[in-house]
Amino acid sequence: LSGPEPQRSILENKIIDEVSHYNGTATIVRGLPGHTTLLPSTNMIKFYNHVSAHEFNDEMMKAEFIISRSGYSTVMDAMTLQKKCIFIPTPGQTEQEYLGTLLMKKGMALCVPQQDFSLDRALSLAKEFNYQLPPVADDQLLKKSVERFLSQFAVSALG
Repeated sequence: LSGPEPQRSILENKIIDEVSHYNGTATIVRGLPGHTTLLPSTNMIKFYNHVSAHEFNDEMMKAEFIISRSGYSTVMDAMTLQKKCIFIPTPGQTEQEYLGTLLMKKGMALCVPQQDFSLDRALSLAKEFNYQLPPVADDQLLKKSVERFLSQFAVSALG
């Protein structure tokens, strides 16, 4: 979870409400570094206020799906890790809305508006979505993929 308030808390409340009825496992990183109030975890659902970059990477690697904002750094992390994503752009953040929509059109991620988000529905759609993740074999390929992606973004943004 991330983003400016009140949008971060609005999404957090939606997710907490829906994950309480979820039958699988989940890890929720609240995006609250320095916050001392912890939400209680269970054997199936783990809550963290904040985790280190290494722990965040480990949690992402374990995930079948990553549900997140469609911020640039999260998108790059998820694509590098070859993870299936469900992106929820922060309302009013036009770059996240654009990036989420573009990635969905390219088959690289599912994008769901925050106001329409339902955990069960999003997971159902994600299981049926034909993910077309970009290949990432080495640093040079990653660099070329990022450059190619950014050049498309720049052309689209200007056009």
